[in-house]
Amino acid sequence: MKKQEQLLQAVDKNDLLQQLQDLHFDVPKRNQGREKIHVEKYSVFQFLRVMAQNDKLLYPFALFYGDKPDFVASTSNLNIGIEVVEAIPQNKALEQAERAQLPKRNTWGRLYNIKERNKALDEIKNEIEIENEIVISEDDEIGADIMDDKVIGISFLGDEIEIRWSEAIESFVSKKRKILNKNDFQKFEKNWLIVYDNWPAPALDYKKALLLLKDKVIIKQTGQHDFDSIFLIDEHRLIPIIL
Repeated sequence: MKKQEQLLQAVDKNDLLQQLQDLHFDVPKRNQGREKIHVEKYSVFQFLRVMAQNDKLLYPFALFYGDKPDFVASTSNLNIGIEVVEAIPQNKALEQAERAQLPKRNTWGRLYNIKERNKALDEIKNEIEIENEIVISEDDEIGADIMDDKVIGISFLGDEIEIRWSEAIESFVSKKRKILNKNDFQKFEKNWLIVYDNWPAPALDYKKALLLLKDKVIIKQTGQHDFDSIFLIDEHRLIPIIL
C-alpha cells in the first residue's frame, strides 16, 4: 500500500482555511501535464474549504494523501477515508487536450452518453477537423476548458440532458462503490466520496437533475460496504447527495 503523505495539520478553522489558501494551486490544462493527482488535490482542497467555512469539521484536523482511499482526514474523534473521482467523458478529455493546441473558436455543443464507446485519438482529431469546417463564428474566443460546452443552434428534447447527466454521475459512483468493496481498499470509521462534476450538460436544470441522481444513488447494496456520505462538487457548488 502507498505510504501516506501528510498535506496539512490544523488546530482550528482559521488555521485550516489559511493552510488551504496557501496550498491552492492551478490545475494544468489537459495538454500541459494534467494528472489524476492534480484533480484529486484540487477537489479535496475545495471540498474542505467549503466544509470548514460552514463549520462541518472537527479539530485538530489533519489530511493525508495516499491510495485506496485517496485521502485520510484525521479529526479529534475519528478518521475519515475520502475517495475522489472526476466525472468526465474520456472522449471529452481527449477533445479538450486536442482543442487546446488549436486556435480558440466556438464549437458545436453535444450531449455525451455514459455508454458511448471510447474513441481513438485519431478519430477525435478527424471529428474536430470536420467540425471546424462548418463552425460559423470561428473568431469568437472562449475559454479552452469550456468551449466544448458552448451550444450553437442545438436543442434537446424533454429531460434528455438531466437524464444523461444523472446516469453519468451515478455510473462513476457505482464504480467507486465496487472499488470500496475490494479487499485492498482500507475502510475507516467514516468513508466519503467526492465526485468532481465535469460532465458536459448544456442548459442543465440542476434541481431536476439532482432529484434524478438522488433516486439512483440512494439505493445501497445489501451486505456490502458503502460510502457514508457522497458529495458532488464543481466550480460553483458543493452538494451532499447522501449524508
